[in-house]
Parts: sequence; structure tokens; C-alpha cells
Amino acid sequence: MDEETLAYALAHHQNGRRYTLVRREHAPPDWPSWAAWFGGHHTQAQTLLAQEHPPHHAAASAPHNSGQAIVWVAAQPLSAFGAYTLARYTYLRAAGAHVGVLPAWKVAFLENHAELPELEILPEAVYLRHHTRVGSRNGATRITDPELVTATRTLVRRLHSQHTIGLDEFTRNHTR
Repeated sequence: MDEETLAYALAHHQNGRRYTLVRREHAPPDWPSWAAWFGGHHTQAQTLLAQEHPPHHAAASAPHNSGQAIVWVAAQPLSAFGAYTLARYTYLRAAGAHVGVLPAWKVAFLENHAELPELEILPEAVYLRHHTRVGSRNGATRITDPELVTATRTLVRRLHSQHTIGLDEFTRNHTR
């Protein structure tokens, strides 16, 4: 499915918490906020983040769902893109998302052949995100096999609740 269809599905799901697994260090996005951050214009990047994610607060507080829980698998030391990602998730947390940081070493045993994929997980489907060679989001594959959806959701929920640390703790311990 294309990005527009995926964005609609994610914004309009009607039941339960949405989980996001992010392990994206291979190529930064082509978002204006990233371009500003990379250029050293951090204040402008923060303003652009607010413009890029305006519906997030409303979606996170909608009565029909429990918001979004993000598991960010963070490599250390942080690259420039990692520092931007930290700023982005700090903004999203303030807008209502539940963000946990999972140090990359904790999932190294799962990454023998490739990095974990970027996933969006709803109660009824898992979306495996695709990216272009330059890092732009490029839609997703929708997976609806009930056993696979349940197993993936259980794994990411467990990672989020038992193995992540908060953004503040991560910032204190890993960004010096």
C-alpha cells in the first residue's frame, strides 16, 4: 500500500493501542525538519516537527484508542540522525505518545542477518514499512495473518513494557 493509504489506516484505526517499532539508522528521511536539523537549525527543526505532526495529539487522545506506543531501537553513540530522532520523539511524547528507547545491543541476537524492520502494529494488522534508497518512506506491506499479528504485537508490547527505558533516562545516560 502507498503512504497515503497507510497514513489513513493508522490515523483511523478504531480499537486499541498502536505500537510502532523503529530501527532506522540506514538513511535519514527527506523531511524538512530533518534538513533543518542537519543544517544546524535546531529551533527551526522543532517548529517544523510541530507542523509535520499536527494530528498526533488528537489521535493519541481519541476516546477509541489508547494512543501510540513507540519502541525506538537506538544505536549508540547517537549519529546526527539519532540526535534528531531523539528530538522528534521528545516532541511526540509531549503530544501524547508513549515512547520507550531500546538500546540496540538488547536486540543484537535478533539481527544476525539484518536489522529489525520498521513496523506499525494495530490489533488487526501489522504494516511492514518500506523505504526508498534515500530513506523516504515508501508505503508498507499489510499483514493480517492472525497468529503473526498476535505474536508480533505480543513481542513489541513486551519490548515496550519490559525492556525499554524512558527518553529522559536515555538522554541522561547516552548523550553525553
